[in-house]
Amino acid sequence: MNRIGVVLVEPKIEGNIGSVARVMKNFGFHELTLVNPCKIGSSAHALSVHAQDVLEGARTVTTLNEAISKYDLAVGCTGITSSKRGEHTRTPALTPKELRDTLATRTGSTAIILGREDRGLE
Repeated sequence: MNRIGVVLVEPKIEGNIGSVARVMKNFGFHELTLVNPCKIGSSAHALSVHAQDVLEGARTVTTLNEAISKYDLAVGCTGITSSKRGEHTRTPALTPKELRDTLATRTGSTAIILGREDRGLE
């Protein structure tokens, strides 16, 4: 299996950062990169239950290009495909199963990029 990291682009809600760290730890991932994050405080720490090491080890950068520069492949995840506010649709280029199968045949490192809570990966 290749090395997988998670990149959060401009997270606005600190609790989301903690929750992502917790999910990462549950799945055995440890490389978290934050692009222009909000302040990380007590809410992030409270929600990162048993994943303080992932949260504390997070790398903070100022651009998405900087965040993905150390990876061989970048996979963007976003649910916003409409410019109408409140209208969110998901039309994946790859299903989760297809992505899994693609990653299973690759070597190197992969960044899974999660977009902003309000605007996705515009």
